[in-house]
Amino acid sequence: MNGDTARAEYVCIAVDVGAVLQVAGKADAVESATAPTRHIAAKSADVIATSTAQLHPTDITAHLPHAIVIAARAGDFLRIYAVSGSNNFESAVLLADMLAQSRSDAPDVVSAFELAAFEQIPVTPSTEPLAFGDVSTNAEFWFWQATFESAGTQQCHAVLALYDRDDQGQPRFAGLYRWDFKLTVKLQEAT
Repeated sequence: MNGDTARAEYVCIAVDVGAVLQVAGKADAVESATAPTRHIAAKSADVIATSTAQLHPTDITAHLPHAIVIAARAGDFLRIYAVSGSNNFESAVLLADMLAQSRSDAPDVVSAFELAAFEQIPVTPSTEPLAFGDVSTNAEFWFWQATFESAGTQQCHAVLALYDRDDQGQPRFAGLYRWDFKLTVKLQEAT
């Protein structure tokens, strides 16, 4: 572990659902219900990953276009989630599975991913104090979580469940899609 407490670094995978469905084609919902039947190209501009632990652009350039580069400490948590470009309003994305591929010739950069839920009070945009009688309650947030183990690069696979909307505006499952990326970790010293 890295001292007193582990930090959490977050990665958000944002997907342009309409563009992915147009380029990759809509998956057969029945066939795709258990395994991804379509791939999103690693170099696709329809998927963007952002992080709370991003490095200086000159450090990232060498790893682009299909790598996520993070600076973290060994023992810190990596939490990954996904949303659509409309923040799951017009279309939606759920991160159905996260896999980190192990290699026999190199140490794993992260541990195996596990689904984790956390309860916290959502941030409200108002700077005004709550009015008498207002209630603030915890909301549940879901992530795929792993622990940073070593420096290096590891191949990862995100299985994304994409949803569009039907004529009545109800979410409609559009299939499971796989997006492959490389996770590069540069370890920092504990402070």
